[in-house]
Amino acid sequence: MAEPFVFHFSPDAHGRPEVMYIADVRVACELCKHPQLQRFYHSTPFHTLTHLRLAELLGAVPNKAGYECENCGEMVGPAGVVASSLTYGFCDESGVVIGTLIDDKSSWRTQKNRRLDPQRLPVFEADGVADLTDEWLEENLGRVMSPKAALLELLAEAEAGWVPVSNQMAWVSAADDETLNELLDEIEDDTEFESPIFVDLLDSEPDGIGTHTDLSHLTGRWEQWLGSSNIDALEAGKLFVGALVDAEPAKAVFERLLDVARLQAERTEVEGLTVWSEITTPGGLCFPHEISLEAILRRAVYTGITPGESARLTGEELAGILLRVWKTEAR
Repeated sequence: MAEPFVFHFSPDAHGRPEVMYIADVRVACELCKHPQLQRFYHSTPFHTLTHLRLAELLGAVPNKAGYECENCGEMVGPAGVVASSLTYGFCDESGVVIGTLIDDKSSWRTQKNRRLDPQRLPVFEADGVADLTDEWLEENLGRVMSPKAALLELLAEAEAGWVPVSNQMAWVSAADDETLNELLDEIEDDTEFESPIFVDLLDSEPDGIGTHTDLSHLTGRWEQWLGSSNIDALEAGKLFVGALVDAEPAKAVFERLLDVARLQAERTEVEGLTVWSEITTPGGLCFPHEISLEAILRRAVYTGITPGESARLTGEELAGILLRVWKTEAR
């Protein structure tokens, strides 16, 4: 059976990407104790999602319960919830994180290298760790929740240094070019990137992304969240910030999306990086723009997400435009 295409993302009323999560409740009617499960597919703003926000979303899951009991006709609500579960799949394919809430106590577990499956069974067992933290996510899935937050923490230290945010990306910060280059050498020695590429934050605008023609409207751009003091230091040449990213995982994510979505494309190489053109649906509808791997990598740095997330988001925008379910200014 062919793998179904799953949209992780959907645009909000202003075209900003929201990302899906699955919420499940196990409920017992307060009158007759008849059990029932309810499932909800919801979304939350993608670019502001942190581990603290995910924990808040888990805490709000019981409030979603509400139905008429099929056994006795009594209205059932949050008071009848026995257990709740939240499932979030990282769209760069690093894995799935599952939160469970029972008796007001939360627990978290991960499944590495798994993709989000909308048909997966809910998990209501209380096994796992009590707190969702970046340290735990990095240990279990090889990434932190928010690359943006990781960069802000690095810059707050006010010292030259670097921090890995996934097995595809590491932020680096320095006060001069020489120190920056030394740190980049250190990152390459300490990581296993197949095709490492450095992207300077000041020069990260993703020309050639294809799904957006006016990049000033691109959600998540660093000017929105980096902070005025950091921006002033960058523009004054007192601070050098960028990321070393791995091109291969992003390419693999985008290629798999094309395959699952049954989209055909012409491929060329520009300085060793793929450019996709003539992207066409089975019905013959052709996307009028090119999408370059370089632009996908730049978008990751420009908007503070991982290369795999950038590839998936760009690919879903592409598929959504072709299917006429996602409107951007490139349509």
